[in-house]
Amino acid sequence: MKAASTFLVLLTLLCTNVFGQACFGVEIETNSLIILPACNDSSGSILFSNTSGGTPPYTFIFNGSSNPFGAFNNLTIGIYELIITDFIGCRDTFNINIMYKDIKETIKPNNAFTPNGDDFNDTWYIPGIESFEGTKVLVFNRWGQKVLNNSQYGNDFGWDGTQNGLKLPSGTYFYMIEIIDNCVEERITGTVTIIR
Repeated sequence: MKAASTFLVLLTLLCTNVFGQACFGVEIETNSLIILPACNDSSGSILFSNTSGGTPPYTFIFNGSSNPFGAFNNLTIGIYELIITDFIGCRDTFNINIMYKDIKETIKPNNAFTPNGDDFNDTWYIPGIESFEGTKVLVFNRWGQKVLNNSQYGNDFGWDGTQNGLKLPSGTYFYMIEIIDNCVEERITGTVTIIR
């Protein structure tokens, strides 16, 4: 499974270039698109784009390789060094993490909802779950009976607190979220309360 993410790299260049000109206050901004490697192999890649600031064109040095296009392939998980040099030689170094997301830090299920039809907090949402593909969400009542089995959960609609179209009573329910992350199945468990 590959996941793509974007982030902004802001570099403040405080050095002197090869021509002896001061680079103080020069700022270079660049966007990066990261394709994470599948299962810790070397299929990852990164592309730096929309670079601005300084004096173009730019040279990108990433993990010891250099090119003017800002595209680097055959990457594994790790922390990499990025150096961007502009046309007049101003440059700076920045560390970039190419890592899988920590599911417990990314997925933060809401712990209660009120499906009473007032269009406020009527469904159970799981913020962060959209960062992963192929998630499965299971919800059980206090007797261990499964009341929700969603193998392709998405936050488009959330869960409305029903089972087969019938409203479930107020109370505390137990959830299990199963995720394939970096080719390893991981689980998050907890409780969610329905308040009617």
